[in-house]
Amino acid sequence: MGKIKIYLKLVDGVLQFRDSEQHHGQSIKTAVNPGDSIVWKLDQCSGITDITGINPSAETFFSEKPEKKDFDHWKAVISKKAKGDISYMPTVTNCTCECKDSVVAEKSVSALKGNEPPQLSIEI
Repeated sequence: MGKIKIYLKLVDGVLQFRDSEQHHGQSIKTAVNPGDSIVWKLDQCSGITDITGINPSAETFFSEKPEKKDFDHWKAVISKKAKGDISYMPTVTNCTCECKDSVVAEKSVSALKGNEPPQLSIEI
Protein backbone atom coordinates (compact mmCIF):
# COMPACT_ATOMS: atom_id res chain seq x y z
CA MET A 1 0.00 0.00 0.00
CA GLY A 2 1.62 3.15 -1.22
CA LYS A 3 1.15 6.83 -0.60
CA ILE A 4 0.48 9.06 -3.59
CA LYS A 5 0.73 12.85 -3.28
CA ILE A 6 -1.06 15.19 -5.65
CA TYR A 7 -0.12 18.87 -5.44
CA LEU A 8 -2.44 21.73 -6.46
CA LYS A 9 -1.47 25.19 -7.68
CA LEU A 10 -3.21 28.10 -9.40
CA VAL A 11 -1.48 29.47 -12.49
CA ASP A 12 -3.24 32.40 -14.17
CA GLY A 13 -6.51 31.35 -12.50
CA VAL A 14 -6.31 27.74 -13.74
CA LEU A 15 -5.74 24.75 -11.47
CA GLN A 16 -2.50 22.89 -12.17
CA PHE A 17 -1.61 19.49 -10.77
CA ARG A 18 1.54 17.44 -10.22
CA ASP A 19 1.86 14.10 -8.54
CA SER A 20 4.51 11.93 -6.94
CA GLU A 21 4.72 9.99 -10.24
CA GLN A 22 6.07 13.11 -12.01
CA HIS A 23 2.85 13.85 -13.96
CA HIS A 24 2.02 17.54 -14.21
CA GLY A 25 -0.41 19.79 -16.02
CA GLN A 26 -3.99 21.02 -16.09
CA SER A 27 -5.29 17.45 -16.15
CA ILE A 28 -3.28 14.42 -15.04
CA LYS A 29 -3.93 10.69 -14.76
CA THR A 30 -2.39 9.18 -11.63
CA ALA A 31 -1.90 5.41 -11.40
CA VAL A 32 -2.97 3.99 -8.04
CA ASN A 33 -3.35 0.56 -6.48
CA PRO A 34 -6.07 -0.80 -4.19
CA GLY A 35 -5.26 0.20 -0.62
CA ASP A 36 -3.11 3.22 -1.60
CA SER A 37 -3.57 6.43 0.32
CA ILE A 38 -3.98 9.61 -1.71
CA VAL A 39 -3.01 12.98 -0.27
CA TRP A 40 -3.95 16.21 -2.05
CA LYS A 41 -1.73 19.09 -0.90
CA LEU A 42 -1.10 22.71 -1.75
CA ASP A 43 2.04 23.12 -3.83
CA GLN A 44 4.73 25.63 -2.86
CA CYS A 45 3.69 29.18 -3.74
CA SER A 46 0.32 27.76 -4.83
CA GLY A 47 -1.75 30.96 -4.83
CA ILE A 48 -4.37 28.98 -2.88
CA THR A 49 -5.39 29.60 0.72
CA ASP A 50 -7.57 26.52 1.25
CA ILE A 51 -8.62 23.26 -0.38
CA THR A 52 -12.37 23.29 0.21
CA GLY A 53 -13.34 20.01 -1.44
CA ILE A 54 -12.29 16.92 -3.36
CA ASN A 55 -15.31 15.73 -5.31
CA PRO A 56 -14.86 12.28 -6.91
CA SER A 57 -17.08 11.00 -9.73
CA ALA A 58 -17.55 7.70 -7.79
CA GLU A 59 -17.27 7.60 -4.01
CA THR A 60 -17.28 3.76 -3.97
CA PHE A 61 -13.72 3.95 -5.39
CA PHE A 62 -12.57 4.83 -1.86
CA SER A 63 -12.66 2.82 1.37
CA GLU A 64 -12.00 6.13 3.16
CA LYS A 65 -13.63 9.01 1.28
CA PRO A 66 -11.69 12.23 0.71
CA GLU A 67 -11.51 14.05 4.03
CA LYS A 68 -10.06 17.39 5.01
CA LYS A 69 -7.09 16.97 7.37
CA ASP A 70 -6.00 20.62 7.43
CA PHE A 71 -6.44 23.75 5.29
CA ASP A 72 -3.68 22.59 2.96
CA HIS A 73 -4.36 18.88 2.53
CA TRP A 74 -7.02 16.20 2.11
CA LYS A 75 -6.61 12.43 2.33
CA ALA A 76 -8.45 9.35 0.99
CA VAL A 77 -7.76 5.61 0.77
CA ILE A 78 -8.44 3.58 -2.39
CA SER A 79 -10.81 0.65 -1.82
CA LYS A 80 -9.32 -2.83 -2.14
CA LYS A 81 -12.24 -3.57 -4.51
CA ALA A 82 -11.72 -0.48 -6.72
CA LYS A 83 -11.30 -0.96 -10.47
CA GLY A 84 -10.93 1.29 -13.48
CA ASP A 85 -10.72 5.09 -13.57
CA ILE A 86 -12.49 7.92 -11.81
CA SER A 87 -12.23 11.67 -12.19
CA TYR A 88 -12.27 14.16 -9.34
CA MET A 89 -12.82 17.87 -9.04
CA PRO A 90 -11.00 19.79 -6.34
CA THR A 91 -12.43 23.11 -5.19
CA VAL A 92 -10.13 25.70 -3.68
CA THR A 93 -10.14 29.23 -2.35
CA ASN A 94 -7.54 31.55 -3.77
CA CYS A 95 -6.33 34.75 -2.19
CA THR A 96 -6.24 37.91 -4.28
CA CYS A 97 -4.64 40.75 -2.40
CA GLU A 98 -5.90 44.22 -3.21
CA CYS A 99 -3.69 47.14 -2.17
CA LYS A 100 -6.71 49.45 -2.28
CA ASP A 101 -8.08 49.77 1.28
CA SER A 102 -5.84 46.84 2.35
CA VAL A 103 -8.62 44.36 1.57
CA VAL A 104 -7.85 40.70 1.09
CA ALA A 105 -10.51 39.03 -1.03
CA GLU A 106 -11.01 35.30 -1.28
CA LYS A 107 -12.93 33.62 -4.03
CA SER A 108 -13.79 30.01 -4.68
CA VAL A 109 -12.25 28.41 -7.75
CA SER A 110 -13.53 25.18 -9.22
CA ALA A 111 -13.31 25.70 -12.99
CA LEU A 112 -10.68 23.90 -15.01
CA LYS A 113 -11.13 26.29 -17.96
CA GLY A 114 -12.43 23.66 -20.38
CA ASN A 115 -9.94 20.94 -19.48
CA GLU A 116 -10.85 17.41 -18.48
CA PRO A 117 -10.77 16.83 -14.71
CA PRO A 118 -7.78 14.89 -13.34
CA GLN A 119 -8.15 11.14 -12.87
CA LEU A 120 -7.12 8.28 -10.61
CA SER A 121 -6.59 5.01 -12.49
CA ILE A 122 -6.10 1.40 -11.41
CA GLU A 123 -4.20 -0.60 -14.01
CA ILE A 124 -5.37 -4.22 -13.98
